[in-house]
Amino acid sequence: MYSYARDACPMPKPEEVVILNFAVALKDSSDWNNQQVHPNENPMPPGQGAAGIILYIGENVTGFREGQRVLAQCPNRNQPGAPSHQFTVVSEKMVSAIPDRLSFEQAATLPLAVALAAAGLYQKNHLGISLPYTPPSPTSRTILVLDGASDVGAMVVQLASASGMDVIATASKRNFNIVRSFGASIVMDHDSLAQGVLATALDDLPLAGIFDTISTPQSLASIDTLLAIMEQSPRVCTLKPPAQRPSHFAPSIVVSTTINRNPHTFVRTAIWEEFLPLALKSRLLRPKPMQTVIKAHWNDLGTALAAVKALPRKSSDGTVVISFV
Repeated sequence: MYSYARDACPMPKPEEVVILNFAVALKDSSDWNNQQVHPNENPMPPGQGAAGIILYIGENVTGFREGQRVLAQCPNRNQPGAPSHQFTVVSEKMVSAIPDRLSFEQAATLPLAVALAAAGLYQKNHLGISLPYTPPSPTSRTILVLDGASDVGAMVVQLASASGMDVIATASKRNFNIVRSFGASIVMDHDSLAQGVLATALDDLPLAGIFDTISTPQSLASIDTLLAIMEQSPRVCTLKPPAQRPSHFAPSIVVSTTINRNPHTFVRTAIWEEFLPLALKSRLLRPKPMQTVIKAHWNDLGTALAAVKALPRKSSDGTVVISFV
């Protein structure tokens, strides 16, 4: 059914699985397209998502079987377990089965977005909202998501909605409909934040938190302006640290790998082991439709990486996926 270099295939340790990669997601090309591409190196460029077929399972692995279609969150390059161009070795705790209707390319875009969204929403040191349910159980609380159309923002909107939150999001006007389809009840243009229009919309709502998936000086300044107008002091989390501390809030910085460490492993268990497989099967969670896919062969990774490096900055509108054929 598929061929691979069996002599180069690693073997799993207990509680690990070996995945034959059919798609690997990279970070936005603008984050790394100035790096030197070394075609003969085994590690992939920065990225934490892979999707493929389980080749081998280690001892004590009970939730998966060989031949199963899965996605996985993987460490970054040059760390043990990081995805090579052909194989990924990873703990079963960071693996989820995927339905047949979901392509490997779509599935590979999910792990990093899910990990960042889950860490920011559910860790007690960030927003700390209630864990998601299937079906969702509505609450009376509201969350504001900056850029609900980004890879992470789309996942934040979906997870927060599954947690029963009322979601208000910002986006560019061309993305209003897609953000609404993810579950946002109100979508406003990015400029509404800076102009204070959003403050009026949020004035009477119990704001549980703000998740800034843009995390630029401009977005942080807009939040500062918003909170100066409002009489609320919600928690704020961002994906990057601010260059200088804002006047009206102290953001917490979200890191995708913290859900694998105490005291945050309850998030990993709740999302990866319990919620994600059911949510993907029921279509409660779905990937963002916009992605850049580069076709490659396992034996010619260098050509694919050169093609990714040649992409114009921000041309991908999100994650870049290398698809192995």
